[in-house]
Amino acid sequence: MNQSIQKITGYICLFVGAIFLINTPVVLAQKKSPYYVKPVIWKGMITIKRMGSADYTREKNTKSKKSVSSVKTSLSDEVVITFCGEAEKFFIKDVTRIYVYNHKKTSNVQHSLAHCPLPPEAMKHNILYRTKNYPPSVRKPGNSREMDETIIKTIYGGKDCASPKEMTNIILYVFPDGRYVLSANSEVYTTTNQLTTDKEKHVCKNDGKTHTLDIHTCGFDEKEETKVGEEFISSKIHPRIVSLAFMSPENSYMENNVIKGSMKISENKPKFDGDYKENYTASWEFNAKDPCPIVYKNIMYDLALAEAFADIELMELANSMGGDSMKVYKDLVDQKANDIYKSGPGAGSEGDIDSSARMSTYPPDCVILHKDEYKNQLAKKCLPYILYKASLAHEEKHVDQCQKYHKEFLQGRKDPEIRGMMEVGAYLKGIKKLFYWLKENCDDYDLADVKLRIKNIEALPIKQYE
Repeated sequence: MNQSIQKITGYICLFVGAIFLINTPVVLAQKKSPYYVKPVIWKGMITIKRMGSADYTREKNTKSKKSVSSVKTSLSDEVVITFCGEAEKFFIKDVTRIYVYNHKKTSNVQHSLAHCPLPPEAMKHNILYRTKNYPPSVRKPGNSREMDETIIKTIYGGKDCASPKEMTNIILYVFPDGRYVLSANSEVYTTTNQLTTDKEKHVCKNDGKTHTLDIHTCGFDEKEETKVGEEFISSKIHPRIVSLAFMSPENSYMENNVIKGSMKISENKPKFDGDYKENYTASWEFNAKDPCPIVYKNIMYDLALAEAFADIELMELANSMGGDSMKVYKDLVDQKANDIYKSGPGAGSEGDIDSSARMSTYPPDCVILHKDEYKNQLAKKCLPYILYKASLAHEEKHVDQCQKYHKEFLQGRKDPEIRGMMEVGAYLKGIKKLFYWLKENCDDYDLADVKLRIKNIEALPIKQYE
């Protein structure tokens, strides 16, 4: 009986294949839309820098007072972003962010003299009496005031907020004429520690006052609050966001599948020697990789798996060996699929076979599991997004099978024959996704053999649980 089925299957395959070869010798590329842009895998790096500094001392002397002020400031804010993926679907591989801000400001004002007020008893007399009996009191040097401000800002290290990687995004649009628009934004939470003291000395009263402003960062699990006293203000504040961002200049064009550029975002020029100066710059370089070899390699491997799952002999062999027939069946299918793949076109070509742990369909509830995990695995490996869509189509077919043939779907976890036939239908769904993507985007590939193999699998006299 089994031999008869094999012979019939062979004749049908030959017959269908012969008809297909006569009618469809080559798969011709469709005419592209004027807005078409071939998808590529970009790998690249973006660097955004904001560097500033100030260092000066200024003196101002008059007859009445002397003043000295100094400022020393440094800002080092830089982000390096590495990423890969298709435009509009970038995966951020790594974000290295440095942010350090130091500011020190001092001010000292010394008055030459101070005219002290008359004592209270003098005010009981008239002005003539006061002038004669209470000469003015003058103190030298006079009153003084010292201010000292220190501000230090760094990256917040708490675990209660998003990381710089999670707060970074890149957007790239590429147009048919090679023009591109690139924007990037990277944010980070920072701490603030500020201490400002203001000391006043009153020579007439022989006393003074010190006012203090203390600002420091607390975690998000604490409440922001400000305490105010007669001579102090103390504040606890949550981490603050600092952003580095840019958009590429107008009329930026890629050359030879390379996007590369640099720009000055802004510049703060000093007004005098030592005054604050700042440069805000960005640079980027992306290199393109053709995804066609990767997709072609994956469709050839999926075809090999579909053909292996469709092999009735493997189903029967697994059932005849006893024990864990499903484990035996999977091993037999993998072995045959590898043999088919290695002997066919594409095995030695450039590209990567997706070896990620794929999605699965949970039989009791007929729902797809691990969609996000699988998508992230592909993104980390910089593989084309169409591989995710093809795998999703595969699982959606299993969901359909699970809902229409729930009893058989449950049984297929232990029955190689049911499992194999259901896998054939599911693999065909994913394969067709890859096929039409290749047809649309990869003109250099002759897909006649792929189409023939799809037709031959579809023509097999097995139940594919449509």
